[in-house]
Amino acid sequence: MIEAVYISDTNNNLVYEYLTNLASANFNSLINIINDRQGIVDINANQSVYLYPINSIVIYTLVDNKVNPVLPYVFIFKLMEVIHDYFGKPIAIHKIESNNDTLTLLIDQMLDDGIPNITDFNKLRDIVPFKSFLSKILSKTNEITNATITKQPPLEVLPWRRSDVKYTNNEMYVDIIETVNVILKNDKKKVRTNLDSAFYSTNTFNGKLVPITGNIQGKINFLSHLTGLPHLQLSLNHKIDGSYHQCVENTNSSVLKFIPPDGSFELCNYCIDLNELPKNQQLSSLGQVNVEYNYGLGKNKNEFEIKLYLPIKSGVSKIENLSVEIHLNFNGIIKSSRLTHGDFQFKGNNKAEWNLRTISMGINPILYGSIIGEDKDEDDEEQEQETSEILKPNYIKLIYSNKGCVPSGLKVENLKLLSSKGMPETVKPFKGVKYITKTGDYVVRS
Repeated sequence: MIEAVYISDTNNNLVYEYLTNLASANFNSLINIINDRQGIVDINANQSVYLYPINSIVIYTLVDNKVNPVLPYVFIFKLMEVIHDYFGKPIAIHKIESNNDTLTLLIDQMLDDGIPNITDFNKLRDIVPFKSFLSKILSKTNEITNATITKQPPLEVLPWRRSDVKYTNNEMYVDIIETVNVILKNDKKKVRTNLDSAFYSTNTFNGKLVPITGNIQGKINFLSHLTGLPHLQLSLNHKIDGSYHQCVENTNSSVLKFIPPDGSFELCNYCIDLNELPKNQQLSSLGQVNVEYNYGLGKNKNEFEIKLYLPIKSGVSKIENLSVEIHLNFNGIIKSSRLTHGDFQFKGNNKAEWNLRTISMGINPILYGSIIGEDKDEDDEEQEQETSEILKPNYIKLIYSNKGCVPSGLKVENLKLLSSKGMPETVKPFKGVKYITKTGDYVVRS
């Protein structure tokens, strides 16, 4: 049971307070206990306060200890969504203060005697007035526009969709977003070669990257600005096992039928475990950038090389926000001795960054670098004889994003409007589909 909701600034000055009953503790009586604390704070044997900082504010919930510990955070996240929807992003103190009454009405509906009740903001819009200056102007315009349209009969009431939705421009968009998380290791083998130069010693270490563990976190976001009660059909090129929005009628097929909420929502989220794929498919499921990484190079075995391969693929014109972080697990300096693209910078704290920003497909950037231990200077490095010790990065981290395709190969084959009560038959909604790939924790271990 949630007994109270408090919102303060980062200095614990109260901005908003909601008590579910007269016996609930007010914020000032708890401030000395929760001051400068984080996460979950036990007030007594029966009560705890859950804290969640965001931007310039902190949201607190006072709860009964018998409650599931996940529930307070789920409620806080839903409350944040509703505040964003009603008052805009980002959440700010002045927005809370100037909309105090509306926020109280919203929480009244979201909590029923301390138990989360109505949390879907499409349903909340039907109960709590949603009127800004701009929305009043748009509403008046819609009234004039709709005056010439024959009045439609009442539409079916759905818990996730606002009733009587009207748009001048009808449109719907699908975004498929996949995030790659993987840990790779260099399956290195010692190779003797006759080469002996400033860049390569007689003992080099070459190998291919092997996935240790990884997954692809995917989601399908949908934006619906459609009049009336639309019934949609989304056809994918293959079925996905995931968690679907309650509006989806059939989750065991590659053809999804649903009546969407109004506005933006997550239609589905899913996870693909790379460990469950055949070995020959794992590396091909890691996105549009391939990595070759070698270390233990040079006379002193303190040099390394990173090669990136960006093969040309239909639908993908460029890689965006491309960078490689290089991390040490000891005190040292990372230097670049050869660089074909981008900028290199040693950031301190045993970390360097190779920043390529936006780069076209078909280009293969190369970085050749070296590591100097904290107790050596550059002259010492040049004069030092070959030793058996290898100075190498602990790991490198690849960061990038691209548009045009996703690693799993998931695609939208068709998006149809099957029917729409309340929408004129002459209206043909605009459709849009976007594919986005991002990296999360993409790590290559030495």
